[in-house]
Amino acid sequence: MIVAITGLKPFNLLKKIHFLSLSGPLMKKALFSKGNLHGHSFQNKGYFHTITAWDKRECMMEYVYSPAHQKAIDIFEKLGEGKTCHYETSGLPDQNEALIYWERNAK
Repeated sequence: MIVAITGLKPFNLLKKIHFLSLSGPLMKKALFSKGNLHGHSFQNKGYFHTITAWDKRECMMEYVYSPAHQKAIDIFEKLGEGKTCHYETSGLPDQNEALIYWERNAK
């Protein structure tokens, strides 16, 4: 399984509204994408996080390279400060485990 974790801290209220208008539909798209096993979002220390789990890297990358997700990637740095990472694991991490991994390894 591949777990992907993203966190974004919006620069201001307008950027936050823009981000939230994109993140909901993208999470829905991820949840219904081929190979998706899990997805949820949460907030921590001003960051908006998403965690998704995929049965294969190829399925995750198919979603990552979708036009809607690419559009979001293109404006990611304009909306706020953020980092992302992914890793292989045998089981779905709980939110705290995923957050610790993100804090240590995301770029």
